[in-house]
Amino acid sequence: WDWRVVVNLIADIVFMMEIFLNFNTAYYSEEAMILVREHRLIAARYMKGWFYIDICSSLPLEHIMCAVGAGASNSALLRAVKI
Repeated sequence: WDWRVVVNLIADIVFMMEIFLNFNTAYYSEEAMILVREHRLIAARYMKGWFYIDICSSLPLEHIMCAVGAGASNSALLRAVKI
């Protein structure tokens, strides 16, 4: 394996771990003046905020493109990236 592939894979794993942590990290509610620890409320707040940016940044697109591009045409590759 090339060292760049390993570094990229480690970065993808770290971003995926961040998503897990964000679903399990309490936050302070300014309105109620309390620390919110309920998983349902934490998840709802995260889904309204950074979740979609985090999930897009953690997808291992290089690995997906290599797997799809092994025998696929360029149009199929573009469709896979669009998904």
